[in-house]
Amino acid sequence: MLSYALGLGRYWAFNHIPSRPDDLRIETTNRCNLQCTICDRSAMTKAVEAMDWNLFEKICSDAVDLGISRIGLNRFGEPLLHPRLPEMVAFAKARGAKRVDITTNGLLLTEEKSTLLLEAGLDQIAVSVDGFLKETYEKIRIGSSYDKVVNNIHRFIALRNKINPKARVRLNFVITIDTFPEIRSFYKYWIRHVDGIWFIPFMAYGNVRNLSPLKRSKKKSKCSMLWHMLVASTDGSAGVCCHGDPNGVLNIGDLHVRDIADVWNGPEVERIRRVHFEKRWKELPICAQCDLIAPYSTWVRHYCNVYKKIFLL
Repeated sequence: MLSYALGLGRYWAFNHIPSRPDDLRIETTNRCNLQCTICDRSAMTKAVEAMDWNLFEKICSDAVDLGISRIGLNRFGEPLLHPRLPEMVAFAKARGAKRVDITTNGLLLTEEKSTLLLEAGLDQIAVSVDGFLKETYEKIRIGSSYDKVVNNIHRFIALRNKINPKARVRLNFVITIDTFPEIRSFYKYWIRHVDGIWFIPFMAYGNVRNLSPLKRSKKKSKCSMLWHMLVASTDGSAGVCCHGDPNGVLNIGDLHVRDIADVWNGPEVERIRRVHFEKRWKELPICAQCDLIAPYSTWVRHYCNVYKKIFLL
């Protein structure tokens, strides 16, 4: 965490970009079993597909050889829909990956899949649970079942304790006008069971209606993803955004024929970074409409509000 904070400080202050990303997101599939109100999948026109195994091996091996510290096996889509996900985790760990994780909506986290993922060496699973009350959660996670997901999480924790005690279990909670009142109850219940909770500020982008309880800032700053994250889509295209670019408009290279280091330091991504550093937002409409480029003060205000809601109010 400290190294991340120092790296972010260098980025904000000096526009310093490291020679490689420390976080790689491999989109194993862009299929999803839900239609969440906080996701802009409705804007996606790309082919719905799973990543080819040979392409996955190439990208994963390249990342390990480059020394990338974290490999996440998800982006736009539910990773548990990929039939070979446990094999992907096992391959990455056997290849030498330091940390392999997934983010999931948890609906398909069966006992069998949980066991296979833990046996494969998964380092962390993050389950998205937006809301403490069943009605709130199912209003946002359209097509899911609150009771089933909660049961799946508890079973995964029990299996984790037996099979792979070092694996971490985290919950992601997106803060919207509906979920904000439930932060304290959510925290008090789940902090006794999981290793961490990430209260994520709702971000308006793409076709998503703004559901943030915070006032949207008119000021814009550069995006932190540009200094630490690379995204590999199912079709092999590389990108810099894991939030508001479902169709890969911010394409910076083809990982079928180029390696990660070449893409990360290439002219395509350098142009995007330069636009951000110089705040020429009209040249990048996708970035211009995204809340992630809000100024630093917006994020400070968000986390202060979360802290007050949990511990003070």
